Amino acid sequence: MKLFFAFTLMIVAASVPAFAGTKPQTVSLPEAVEVGSTVVPAGDYALNITGTGSSVQATLTQGKKTVASFSARSVPSKADRGVTTDGSGKVPVLVAIQIKDVNLVLEDTKVAGQ
Repeated sequence: MKLFFAFTLMIVAASVPAFAGTKPQTVSLPEAVEVGSTVVPAGDYALNITGTGSSVQATLTQGKKTVASFSARSVPSKADRGVTTDGSGKVPVLVAIQIKDVNLVLEDTKVAGQ
């Protein structure tokens, strides 16, 4: 019985990122960043996550407008909330978003509506 309980607890703990899409998170971008071929201005955005497991689909919205949509890899993390960018280009490229207990590492980025 204890083994069953421990196994169930491990499955629930591993699936926590899968439930990240139930409530939008808020992400603050301190500067304009590039997501795919879209430049997303600095500001506060709602981050909606759909999908289960480590491969998810995410959208950044402001009000009712979808600003950007992208695929990401969901990795458990204890890092502080924030964003990671690659500043080697003219406009920094969004690489990852850290939210509560999850690090979303961007994969194939695309512009919303494409």
